[in-house]
Amino acid sequence: MTIPVSHEADILSALKAHGMELPDSLCHQGNCLSCIGQLLAGDVNQATSSFYPAHNGPVATKFILLCRAFPCSDCTIKTYLLN
Repeated sequence: MTIPVSHEADILSALKAHGMELPDSLCHQGNCLSCIGQLLAGDVNQATSSFYPAHNGPVATKFILLCRAFPCSDCTIKTYLLN
């Protein structure tokens, strides 16, 4: 599924706005880790995350917090759908 996401929007909010049922971020601040996803391709900025160190560009661990990740390029992300 392809979903357009603005560079100003976090990925979780954009996915939910397009009707995807994902585990909800309990804190929406990157602390609870309930919205973790795996970055398979692309770059994100999650500098506002308190859990992961400030980082721009490719994520070394390849795991991102969807509530604090902002796309910097086209991305492919594995999420954990509820249904």
